[in-house]
Amino acid sequence: MMTRVFHPIGQGALYTERFSHFTVIYDCGSETDESLVEACVSETLTHREALDAVFISHLHNDHVNGLESLLGSWHVKKVFLPLIAPDESVLLCLHNAVNHKRDQFIEQLIWLSSSVDSTMRGNDSPFVLVKPFEGHPPDPESGPSYTVDACRGSIESGALLRRNRADRWIFVPFNFQRPTRARRLRVALDKLGIRIQDGKDFSRIWNNTRSRAELVNAYADLPGNPNANSMTLYSGPESALGDDSFFFHPIYFALSLGEGDIASSKAGCLYMGDYEARGARKYQDLSLCYGRYWPLIGTLQVPHHGAYLNFNPALNRNGPAYNIISAGVSNPYRHPHPLTLRQIVASNCTPIVVNENPGTQAVFHIHGP
Repeated sequence: MMTRVFHPIGQGALYTERFSHFTVIYDCGSETDESLVEACVSETLTHREALDAVFISHLHNDHVNGLESLLGSWHVKKVFLPLIAPDESVLLCLHNAVNHKRDQFIEQLIWLSSSVDSTMRGNDSPFVLVKPFEGHPPDPESGPSYTVDACRGSIESGALLRRNRADRWIFVPFNFQRPTRARRLRVALDKLGIRIQDGKDFSRIWNNTRSRAELVNAYADLPGNPNANSMTLYSGPESALGDDSFFFHPIYFALSLGEGDIASSKAGCLYMGDYEARGARKYQDLSLCYGRYWPLIGTLQVPHHGAYLNFNPALNRNGPAYNIISAGVSNPYRHPHPLTLRQIVASNCTPIVVNENPGTQAVFHIHGP
């Protein structure tokens, strides 16, 4: 049996999947209260238990600010981060500094993710970078396939990851990059004569009062959605192979309201981070990469906490029955958006809002041979 949990950490994201002797986490942060992340992980894992894989969708504080504590408290074998361009590193550091707070560990991760900072990449480093999607997903039959523990350095978007070579349960990450906003920031900074090539440059310029004001103003003038980039993840069966196929058994869903039999064969889940799914091209990319798995997806993590500009009702066509939304009770962004909820219900799907209240935790028990 595998247990999939959407944890009550408020405005942020923390999702776990626990198999027998194998544990996966997708995202690890909270804007509501960072300590909620550590508390939920402590309740989930036994003492000294190893974490086999952590997938981070993107490096905004509210999705990653619990990772440092996680790495310090548990043995984490692999951390999968999206590989990004140096321009994107500048944008991420600036976004976090303006909207949240500067965090030395997260900034190190940001520069590590662009392969600029090598201080966290040794021979025994757990960090693995997932390359950006280039427009053509690999063939699942002949494309790259790895066991999680064998991953080193970097892997391709769309690679099939397994617990062991014989496993038919797979993890498929795609790193979607939209570079337009980062390039516009670079052009704006070039006009100001500001060059940022690494974390030391960013710190030096940010600590100068005049330069900091110029950075903040350049960021404020940027158009577009700040959540355009995200690494998504499919976790589920490799294919529907017949009556004896792996993990095609009833799913059970538990809330504080009670427990009931979903009786669904759609055991897969699509984790979306803050992916911007609205717009034909963006949905087309997602469908191109995950189309073959869509009939197997019964649960969808709604992107960006239910924001209207990131949601696309097409996500629920012939697919998920349950839409999970992580959002704080009193978040300043008014997530989830009422129109997002209306579109989910109109698609005959069930929206489930998980906030910081422990009673909203959503748990799926997936049974298989």
